[in-house]
Amino acid sequence: MGRRLLFILGILFSAPPALVLVPARAQDPGAPPPVEAAPPTSAELPPVKPSEIPDLAVPAATDEPASAQRTNFGPASQAARDEDGATGLALPKRLEPAEPPAEIPGSTGGDGTGRATLDPSLERAQGSAPAAAGAADRGERISVDRLPTGRQSVSVAVDIQSPSHMNLHKPATVRLIVRNAGGSDAHQVVVRDELPEGLKFVSSVPPPAAGGAGGQAITWSLGTMAAGSEGIITLKVEPTRAGPLEHGASVTFQTGSRARIEVLQPKLKIELIPSSKTVLRGQEVEFKVVVTNVGNGPARRVTVAAQLSRGLRYDQSERGTGTMVTEPIPVLAPGDSKEIDPLVAVAGKAGDETCTVTAHSPDVVVLDKAQEARAVEKITIQEPALDLALEGPKRRCTDTIAQYEIALKNPGTAPARRVRVAAFVPPGLRLTSVPKGARYDAPSRRLVWTIDRLEPDPKPQKLAFEVKVGDVGNYEITAEAAADSNIRKKQNLVTEVFGIPDVDLEVTERQRVVDVGGTTHFQIALRNKGTKEATNIHLWAAVSKNLKVTGGLDVPQDLQFVGSKEGEVVLQDKNDPKRGIASLGPGRELVLGIEVKAIADKPESAFCRVFITHDALADPFEAMARVRILPATGRTAELGGQ
Repeated sequence: MGRRLLFILGILFSAPPALVLVPARAQDPGAPPPVEAAPPTSAELPPVKPSEIPDLAVPAATDEPASAQRTNFGPASQAARDEDGATGLALPKRLEPAEPPAEIPGSTGGDGTGRATLDPSLERAQGSAPAAAGAADRGERISVDRLPTGRQSVSVAVDIQSPSHMNLHKPATVRLIVRNAGGSDAHQVVVRDELPEGLKFVSSVPPPAAGGAGGQAITWSLGTMAAGSEGIITLKVEPTRAGPLEHGASVTFQTGSRARIEVLQPKLKIELIPSSKTVLRGQEVEFKVVVTNVGNGPARRVTVAAQLSRGLRYDQSERGTGTMVTEPIPVLAPGDSKEIDPLVAVAGKAGDETCTVTAHSPDVVVLDKAQEARAVEKITIQEPALDLALEGPKRRCTDTIAQYEIALKNPGTAPARRVRVAAFVPPGLRLTSVPKGARYDAPSRRLVWTIDRLEPDPKPQKLAFEVKVGDVGNYEITAEAAADSNIRKKQNLVTEVFGIPDVDLEVTERQRVVDVGGTTHFQIALRNKGTKEATNIHLWAAVSKNLKVTGGLDVPQDLQFVGSKEGEVVLQDKNDPKRGIASLGPGRELVLGIEVKAIADKPESAFCRVFITHDALADPFEAMARVRILPATGRTAELGGQ
């Protein structure tokens, strides 16, 4: 009996150092059947049989001693019974017993090496055990790409199988059985064995990740345990003191779930198209508005609003500058466009004006102004204009020609169409001729020009005409310009026509030939051909040295000729020597004469020069007449020779 026991112990201690993960649902078809082992001594454990492994999914009371009871740190069995809401698959209600562990003598693994095949993740954990243990201690997160989707059910438990009795200072074997009875993988599984004082760590298969040499706490990092798998850690310990010992182990792990979320971004875009970039003042401009969802998510309750600048106003309404253009669009799917009713505005004043349209949706979050669905269109409102200036004399003498000029220009920003210019010529003025390009309407006394299109130009276009002024008075000339778009300009100019005295002086001789010693007279005629009386007329006469003034003829009673110096006489007022002829009305005539005597025949020609001035004529105006003087002795012969 003793030899058999030693043989069995030798086989157990010679087992390959490996941690075995055995699927709980199915046995590896390549593994041989378990080998029956002899009953163990107090320091040995019997091979684990399927019937000895309890159902961890449904914890139940056990009659095993405390040192052999299993500690379950996984979820309750009720979680394993629940259906997975994410996948709709029911988790198994019972975890089937696993085959005997691989470290039992005589067993071989699926790879034919005599060692059970390890879970790849567990093998990686064993190869880097310290690092894995450190990651677990630090509580590092599981990579998201390793997490499954949907609801997860994980139940990881650790079970200590140890002899009920050990001999002092004699090594004994303890098994730590770790099982994942849940329906999902457990990640970063770490087993921690708190060796009590009096129980020394000798070795383990697999080796620990941390502890064992000097400290009492020993950890094994098992990595990821697949659903329904289990692993066995074979631990060799040595009691160092007698008495009862409490030996416990714990397991920690991480689990998680992943959900796929697609983040959608609805995005709005506004297209604003005016019917014209330029429009005349008072005319309508139409804005086409199209809103498009250029994002990849639907946009709900899309509202569109427009804002007009001051120079534009809404047609037939006074809705203010910010106005809803259309009712909210319930849903605008990605890629869809909606053309709303056109926005019609009236151009109110000339200049550059804008229309701004924005679109909003509660599903579109705008972080800054640049992301807002906005479109701005600028239009130029043009306006033709007329500027009229009438130029001409403000005062003009009667019976003269007056020249007038109309300066017409378009200072606006658009052509003025069908321009009509008219000049009214009042009675008393007479148009001398009809200018080229104009027509004269005699009944209305209007001179009319027609211009089909007057372009904007700071340089004026000039229209001229002439009239002959008549009687004294004030004459109002009117110039008026009109064009389409109800544009009108008008200007008046008053010309004062004044009269002037126009005294004509004529001197004639009574006789063409006078003998020495004979007398004759010169006739002086004053005629006022002007339109105003001549006042304060001064008249004086000078005769040649061979003549002598002897008196006057037909001189008015209040006037007289007075000699001022030799050969010169002045017509004076008898009561006021400084005055001459008081006045001579328009069309009036005054005729008087100067009597002279020929006193010498040398020179042969004699003359009488008459000068006049008046209040309207500062410079003297003169007229002259001549006579021939003959010697007395030669008079008969001369007459006979004629």
